[in-house]
Amino acid sequence: MSSWSVFESLGHPEVFLVLAVLVGLVLGSFYTVCISRTVARLRWDDEHTNEPRPATSILWPPSHCPQCRVPLRARELVPVLSYLALRGRCAHCHAAIPLGYPLLELLSGCLAGLFALHYGASGAFLVCLGFSGLLIVASGIDLGTFRLPDVLTLGAVLPAMLCAVMFLDLSWKESLLGAALGGGIFWSVGVAFKKLRNIDGLGMGDVNLMLLIGALCGPLALPGIVIAAGLSALLAFPFFLKYGSADTSLSPREVPIPFGPFLSFGALLHLLFGTQLLHWWLG
Repeated sequence: MSSWSVFESLGHPEVFLVLAVLVGLVLGSFYTVCISRTVARLRWDDEHTNEPRPATSILWPPSHCPQCRVPLRARELVPVLSYLALRGRCAHCHAAIPLGYPLLELLSGCLAGLFALHYGASGAFLVCLGFSGLLIVASGIDLGTFRLPDVLTLGAVLPAMLCAVMFLDLSWKESLLGAALGGGIFWSVGVAFKKLRNIDGLGMGDVNLMLLIGALCGPLALPGIVIAAGLSALLAFPFFLKYGSADTSLSPREVPIPFGPFLSFGALLHLLFGTQLLHWWLG
């Protein structure tokens, strides 16, 4: 557990916890913009419709209702509370606001609070906060498009190594080995699945995500992360079986399931409780 170090001016741990949750809620609102605009753009690229191309920037235009395009006022941008005050509908056109928006904001706020409790005001807290945001955004895009953008996965591998060595008590050897094992094993499984069944069981996006997770968490964390991902995906399978595809002719084996969110769940679980779980497992 890291000491107060740089953040001593924030005062008591309780104050830092509240600030962390508030920051997490605000970041969650930003994550919804990143996810919704990226998903809309990727879907537009796939469908080649005559509709205007969605915004490609996450910063411009400012937040607006996707139905009536009216810019949102400041009081309509307060995480979670605005959704409750508006009763889940746009103030201008009364279109329904997706429930996923406030839920994602709550998820981000809760994770920030848990990281604050676990790491205190430290560099490790900032690392976990940053990479949890990346995993949330990547998972949201994967759920919406069955894609994991390389810019989020491969682009974050080197920063993950640097942060793991500087703030998460991993050595360079452990970080490199984690990346090699994470990406290499998943790549091998994907190739074997393709040869055996002639269909893609794991995409390269999952391979690149495991490369990133291995670099951040190290080799000893990989078994627990994969087990957590597999169990959570198994629990979620009935949902995807019912709602995951509009093609009702698909057999249960053919129903597509985005695995990125479950790998991200395993990684977040490790960042929060990995040391305790590892000691319990080895003990």
